[in-house]
Amino acid sequence: MRATSRPVALPVLPVLLLLLGIAAGCQQRPVVPPIVDQAGTPRLEGKVVWHDLVTTDVAKASKFYSELFGWQITPSADAPDKFAFIRHEGRPIGSIVSSDDLEGKELAARWIASISVANVDGAVKAAASGGGKAHITSLEIPNRGTTAVLIDPQGAPFAVLASSAGDPQDIGVVTNSWLWNELWTKDAEKAADYYAGAFGYTVEKRAMPGFTTQYHVLKAAGKERLGVVQSPVASVSPAWLPYIKVNNAVKMADRARQLGGQIYIAPSPTIRSNSVAILADPTGGVFAVQEWPVRK
Repeated sequence: MRATSRPVALPVLPVLLLLLGIAAGCQQRPVVPPIVDQAGTPRLEGKVVWHDLVTTDVAKASKFYSELFGWQITPSADAPDKFAFIRHEGRPIGSIVSSDDLEGKELAARWIASISVANVDGAVKAAASGGGKAHITSLEIPNRGTTAVLIDPQGAPFAVLASSAGDPQDIGVVTNSWLWNELWTKDAEKAADYYAGAFGYTVEKRAMPGFTTQYHVLKAAGKERLGVVQSPVASVSPAWLPYIKVNNAVKMADRARQLGGQIYIAPSPTIRSNSVAILADPTGGVFAVQEWPVRK
């Protein structure tokens, strides 16, 4: 993907602050629902099964996403300013968690994707053996399961999760919900090899519309789960970028701006025929919107 003249601002967030943010939701003891409504669903290892937005303003972020995508966002009854649960078309899809530690600092919110694993301790060891780092290991979250927040060797944060209730099953692409997760990094080849070695993905290289370098697709059990690409914006620190499927990227970008968000990469005829944009919510959380299937 080619960038517009305005760079994408994906600031480097100290992972400690992210962890404090996640912990903040637990310190207030909100009721944290499981990631599926029906317990006992099969685990889909290697799939991103959850997204948490760590932010300074749960209410502001909730208003933005509910008005932009129609998400049903419910604040915690015990700590409404600290935690909110997101549903789309009745299905659980994510959480918004407060971190006061971001206040007053030149930092922004960030979406953190959780990859399903069978055993968090084993995943942490595997991640470390490949050169990654763990900043929280085996954190038990009531109703959620066991999680850890990791940093890959090039500095991109992500989480692993062994859900106590099971994982959301594959239901196909749903409009205004998660479509894809893509790593923008300095060395895509090394990054893809790292995730393959640590988490057992197979790697398929291919050409993709909008990218000038090879795209790396990470597969688990034959399913395409993640993408890894050489960052098209040199100033961007390595980071995972979540994509949301929309019907019209141009209209969605305009609406996001009206709601107080920012446009970092605007829809353009030269970038997948106006079908993709990179945006940020009013608190700084960066995400992409993409029409699907991808236009040539």
